[in-house]
Amino acid sequence: MNVTNNTHLLRTTIALLKQHSKLHGLSLGLTLLTGLVLLSLIIWQPVMNIGVLVLVMVLTLGLMEAWLATRVGFDLALLENITQEDKEFESELDALDVSLLSLDLIVKQKTGRPLPERLCGCLRLLRLQAGVMLFQYAVIIVAILWYWLL
Repeated sequence: MNVTNNTHLLRTTIALLKQHSKLHGLSLGLTLLTGLVLLSLIIWQPVMNIGVLVLVMVLTLGLMEAWLATRVGFDLALLENITQEDKEFESELDALDVSLLSLDLIVKQKTGRPLPERLCGCLRLLRLQAGVMLFQYAVIIVAILWYWLL
């Protein structure tokens, strides 16, 4: 892949990763609401039932999504920093590897990867974040439908 294609690929990936905050907003609202409902149930009705388990599951998924949103946001910030440099961003990847390695954020085997491989990893995290958020909503929707139908 030539430099022009890599530049467009990088810019497109950055634009897509910027959407992670919308996913996080949807998940955060449900997570906070679930936490409040769970807390009130524990205080006023301290019994374990399927509803409490569903709420704990939704809350856990929300925490997982928040962690993934943080990771996606970190990747986004790193990619934006690479594009802000006046130098060729390909040379910035080596410097990025050195800094990530010195902070123990990557293993030595992951250094020196080509840009498209790195961007695929970023997008994999974004898809995982979206999947966890969708699963979080699916669990609560199925639980509500199950409660109404029974």
